[in-house]
This record gives sequence, C-alpha cells and structure tokens, in this order.
Amino acid sequence: TTKRGIGICYGDKTMRIGLRAGDVLHADRLRDRLGHILEIKNYELKNLYRLPEVEFNALYEDLLAFGNEIRGMVKNTSLLLNENLAKGKTVLLEGAQGTGLDIDFGTYPYVTSSNTTTGGAIAGSGIDFRFLKTVTGISKAYVSRVGEGPFPTELFGAEVEKLRELGHEYGATTGRPRRCGWFDVELVRHAARVNGLTEIALTKIDVLSAYDTIKIGVGYKRGGEKLPAFPTDGYLEGVEVVYEEMPGWKKEIGHVLKYSDLPPECCKYIRRLEELCEVPIKLVSVGPGREHTIPL
Repeated sequence: TTKRGIGICYGDKTMRIGLRAGDVLHADRLRDRLGHILEIKNYELKNLYRLPEVEFNALYEDLLAFGNEIRGMVKNTSLLLNENLAKGKTVLLEGAQGTGLDIDFGTYPYVTSSNTTTGGAIAGSGIDFRFLKTVTGISKAYVSRVGEGPFPTELFGAEVEKLRELGHEYGATTGRPRRCGWFDVELVRHAARVNGLTEIALTKIDVLSAYDTIKIGVGYKRGGEKLPAFPTDGYLEGVEVVYEEMPGWKKEIGHVLKYSDLPPECCKYIRRLEELCEVPIKLVSVGPGREHTIPL
C-alpha cells in the first residue's frame, strides 16, 4: 500500500458512506450525508485511534465551498462520453496498476482497491462496451512489481540488482525499489483472458540487451504436477516455475527504428513470447521516447 488512504476511500464507497461529487452541490443533502458519515468516522477516531473528532460545521462549510468551485465541471459523464463516442470522437481513459493487482483477478490480498482490467474501465466510465474495438495489453519484456505478494519468477541478490538498475525500476509514487523477474507467460495469458486482449505492446526490451541468455517462465508446477493455467484463486505461494531459455543478443538496440533491424535473437524472443501468450505483439519499445516505439 502507498499509505495514501486509497483503500479507505474504496472501503467507504462499498460501505455506502462515501461522499459523491453530486452530494457537495446540494446543501441539504450534504448536511444529512455528512452528519451520518461523521457519526461513524468520529466514533472510529475516538475509540479506535484515540484521535480528536472532526468538527461538523468547519468541514461542512469547506465542502460547500468546494462544491461551488466544481459545480460547472460535474456532469452526467456516462451520457457525455457515449454521446461523443457515437459522433466518432475519441475518448482516452487513464488507468493504473496491472491485472495482477486487480481486486478480483489479482493476487489477493496483495492487490489494489479497484478493478484495473478492461471491465474496470467500462464500469468506472459508464462507456458502452460495444465501443471497444482494440484492447492493447502493455507488458514489459520482464516482470516487476512494488510491494508484497507472490512473485513466481522473481530474481534475488545480484541478479535482481542488475535487472533493477538496467531498467531503472523504482516505484513512481513511493520511490521504492521494484521487485523484478523473468517474463511470466501464465500471468500474461491470464491478463489476456480477463481483459480480452487483442494485441500486446512489449516495452523495455532494450533492458535485456545485457544478457547472454534470457529465461522465460512458461508454466507453473505445484507438488510436481503442472498447473493448467494461472490459479483461479490467485494462490501462487510455493509454485515452481518451468523455465525456457533463449540466447540473448548482446547488442545495444536503443537506436533501432525498424523491426527488421533488430538482432535476429531479439526477433526470435519477441515471436516466442507471442507464440506462448497466444496474442499478437504489435508494438515493441527499445527506449523511453516516442521514437523508440517500433510497430510490428
């Protein structure tokens, strides 16, 4: 957790004690909602945390003032988005995290507080699913994560230090060092299923240029038996990863602008991932700039 209170806000939402944008636009409704919420929150503050209670009037006035500031920006967003999409306009939705951190389909309980999948984008925006034409899954050429939780292909010691430094893998919000490991096919196949991926954008493949050989996690075993897929219960503790090794290319590729100019070993690695994940790889990035994105 980032310690930013995001989980608490989602908890309030599902407990039906959260304030919505529309609530702060109506003085009487806000008074009733806030009074009910503070009864609960002040009890927790006083009895669980031994902290001072929140005074009603000051918070009420602050929220009314905030409501007046945002009044012109609060809209029926589902109607607005769908009407504009129907006119042929483009809507950009920005999400965060990845499928492995989805509250329902991730490695629960080591997950975030929302649905980070395609379904979450639809539910959160109110956009008609029929407007979706292409679903692009973005995956690094290896795996990383911040925080606790199972990580089957994780590297340790000098190996992880090398990959972390090559990929500059530090949390964007917290600055914490990311955990890193080899590409995990079952995790990506799981993401492809629950998101309905039509293509993959494979990023940071240039980071692997320093390796003589590159491992790919192609499957899981538990108790000596191969698992048919990513566990539906998300229970990954104790799984054994089945690896496949491929030769590296040992050449810097950050300057390459065309797929045909990539080293043959690099192309074979890309095509092998495509074959294993059963989703076409349509974009590859060899650096952080826009010019480093190569269409396939």
